Amino acid sequence: MSWLLAILLVLVLAGCTVNVIEPLTNSYKGKSPREIASDKSYILDGAPPQVKEGVELKSDLLDIIRRGYEYVGSANYLGSKLSSGSLQKFGALYHAGYVVNYVEYMGSVSNTIPGPSSTGSSSYRAGSGAGYSLMQSLVFAARGTHTKYYSNVVGLFVKRKQGRMGFYISDVQNQAGVKQRGAWVDIVQYNSIASTSGLKEGDVILRVDETNLYDADHLTDIVSELSLGVHNLSVHRDGSVIVIPVKLD
Repeated sequence: MSWLLAILLVLVLAGCTVNVIEPLTNSYKGKSPREIASDKSYILDGAPPQVKEGVELKSDLLDIIRRGYEYVGSANYLGSKLSSGSLQKFGALYHAGYVVNYVEYMGSVSNTIPGPSSTGSSSYRAGSGAGYSLMQSLVFAARGTHTKYYSNVVGLFVKRKQGRMGFYISDVQNQAGVKQRGAWVDIVQYNSIASTSGLKEGDVILRVDETNLYDADHLTDIVSELSLGVHNLSVHRDGSVIVIPVKLD
């Protein structure tokens, strides 16, 4: 009977112990913990990361970036649905402030074990049927009738120090793809100078004080050299040009 107990023990352990951190770490593609820890532009407070189940990729990413976080990498895991505790533990390895998991149910397989075969009388003993029933009952108790499999795509985000204005910009292009003058405002971070001043996503910044802009790089250079005080941004919005005063403290 010792062989039966050994098998039962293996089955119970297999159903109850799953280490998801190691495969996530092995499949991780992004910045290493050392790279993140040594980057002075990140804010690492040591707090457990926030865990969120992803809903829609574009809106999720925009919301997280608006909160001041930057994407640093991702991992894939096919198996059980990952718990918040597992995701927090994984995110903490990479100093993440946000962990987002996109989960997709892939299906399930039956946990029924192969039954005893009566083919060949020498291999079939009277007690095998009872032993099988006991083993099957224990498997169901430990793992349920089916094992469900999920695709987990996990993204990690680290808090970044806010830029001087608190926005993300890009070059302006017309419908033909030709570069135009000015800088397109892609993202405005929450509670930033840009947001409190009234700048909106989709605005096109044409001028800073008396300086006409060439492109996004030109605006970046100008903003880095602005003195403290109030500066006027000429912005194209909804078919007209408005002036937005921005105060730098």
